[in-house]
Amino acid sequence: MCRVFLKALFAVTFLSLAAVAPDARAQLNLGGALDKVKGAVDKAKGTVEAAVQPSSGAPVPSGAVEVFKKVDQNLNKAENVMGDGGASYDNDYRAKEAAARVAEAKEGMKTAQRRYGSKLGAGHPEFVSRLDRISALEPKIAAFQGTVNAATQKKKDARAAAQAEEASQETTRQKKNASAMEARQAKNARLREEAEQGKVGDGKIVFSKSPIAPANPTGLTTKFKAGDHIYGLILPGKSWRDLYRAGNKTELGIMVGMTVGDINDYQYITLKKPQYIDADSLVLEIAPDPSKMTSYNDPGMLFGEGKGNRKIGPISFTYDLSQLVPGKHTAKFYVRNYGDHLAVGELVIEGADFSFYADLHEKVKAAHDASATMPPAGMVNKQLESQMRALLKNAGWTKILRVVIVDKDWWIEDGGASRYLNVAAATRDGSGKCQWCNTQFTQRRLSNGSWGKLELTKTGIMRDISEENVNE
Repeated sequence: MCRVFLKALFAVTFLSLAAVAPDARAQLNLGGALDKVKGAVDKAKGTVEAAVQPSSGAPVPSGAVEVFKKVDQNLNKAENVMGDGGASYDNDYRAKEAAARVAEAKEGMKTAQRRYGSKLGAGHPEFVSRLDRISALEPKIAAFQGTVNAATQKKKDARAAAQAEEASQETTRQKKNASAMEARQAKNARLREEAEQGKVGDGKIVFSKSPIAPANPTGLTTKFKAGDHIYGLILPGKSWRDLYRAGNKTELGIMVGMTVGDINDYQYITLKKPQYIDADSLVLEIAPDPSKMTSYNDPGMLFGEGKGNRKIGPISFTYDLSQLVPGKHTAKFYVRNYGDHLAVGELVIEGADFSFYADLHEKVKAAHDASATMPPAGMVNKQLESQMRALLKNAGWTKILRVVIVDKDWWIEDGGASRYLNVAAATRDGSGKCQWCNTQFTQRRLSNGSWGKLELTKTGIMRDISEENVNE
């Protein structure tokens, strides 16, 4: 193009100079000559510019055709997703997809203008038509996105309101449940208190800091300091046989318990001799001096195990007292028969430190273990005992010293589906130490009505016992 322009300029200059006669050149005004030359140059320049300026009808290069094709594809996708073609899609997706397609179309138009704008001209129909489509689509997409945003916000607001309402309802439900639970707990506590109190009989329980002689109770008190030894005596007001209407029974279980603070510990003391059932008192040692303790020594009295496999009496009572926090506490002791309290008594104990009873608890257990004997036999059946020994050996017991069937007869349970016996068994471990524990053996009833094979179903905690007391 520059070459054409220079050729034209040279031709105009040459012709202009040739038209002037040699003899007249000197007479020409230099300024006039230059003016003519300038005019000729301007005319030539205009001709050249006209020659290089693209026209609206200029042919479209093949590269531009491909770019415009991609632009059209993006604009068509934008229009389609905004129209019926996008009706099955989420509106938020439609708005975002249309905006993305228009953005790609605009990038395509920038590419076309950068590569082919000088050839085609800014006013070429290929540029104008597509830019018009973009200009028409952008406000539509913006309006559609605005509608989508408003709908989305409305949904969010509705969801937030629903969640707030649900949270409010849940809070109301929880409060209602908590209130109902509190009411149930209060009712249960009241019923439990009524059941524990029940009908209070004429019996009483008295206390002392030293052992009490049943025939002559003296030195009685209800006030104790932490660290005091505590002894009790139950006076039912009549014989246990008369009180329980025990008739000719040779064994009688008496439920004895203690409540202090949140602690309520109770279990049976079984009187296994007729003379004990005919007595009108029962020694109840609470926190005795181990050297003066008589509980647990008499095989004619069986102290049942309660919480933590602790025997009722000094073992459980000293443990419970050791759990008290500094301050003043009222401890209530009772004899209970169903809901009735046949004998009751209360003491007050006060102190800044109740650890004395934790130490006493260990000493009481040691004294108990040192004098412990096997429970007396309620039944003697050598064939059963032999089977029990075999089952214990199969369970890992090594040197079995003695097996004692504690019950006088089988206990029937599950409506006759099974029966069991409580059995005490003693063994010597690998170190030579003797121990014993309570076990339970069960027989299941077979479909033909007979009893099945014997099974070892429960094994209690192991307790130390001196070898000389194994056969006591």
